Parts: sequence; structure tokens; C-alpha cells
Amino acid sequence: MAVNLLKKNSLALVASLLLAGHVQATELLNSSYDVSRELFAALNPPFEQQWAKDNGGDKLTIKQSHAGSSNRRWRFYRA
Repeated sequence: MAVNLLKKNSLALVASLLLAGHVQATELLNSSYDVSRELFAALNPPFEQQWAKDNGGDKLTIKQSHAGSSNRRWRFYRA
């Protein structure tokens, strides 16, 4: 009985470790003012590549949201 329980627990542990180690996609939202749109458009691709290299191949997608200060302020107030 104890051996069966040990086998089941060991199998469950191995399965959870295998599932926890899988590669998953990560998504970030880069939210800033209009004036920095080009800067982040240039910085994001190298950052995504470095992320994949440092995180075992995890794919990082960076979405961008750029607007003037008043648009952004009202969007946050309404949320």
C-alpha cells in the first residue's frame, strides 16, 4: 500500500515538473507617450530576442500603446 502511494506521488511530482517546465508565451504592453513611439519600436525587438535567450526560449510579445497625455489620463480615470 505504501509503495503504491509512493509511486503515485512520484509520478505526480514528475508530471508536474514536466508541465511546469514547458515554454510559454509572455505578453507585455508598452504604454507611453507619442513622442517615444519610435524609440520603443527600435528597442522592443532586441529586448524580445534577449528575453528568449535568457528565459529558455520563452516567446515575448510586446504590444505598444501610444497616445497623448490627455487621452491616456482619461482612459485610466474611466477604468
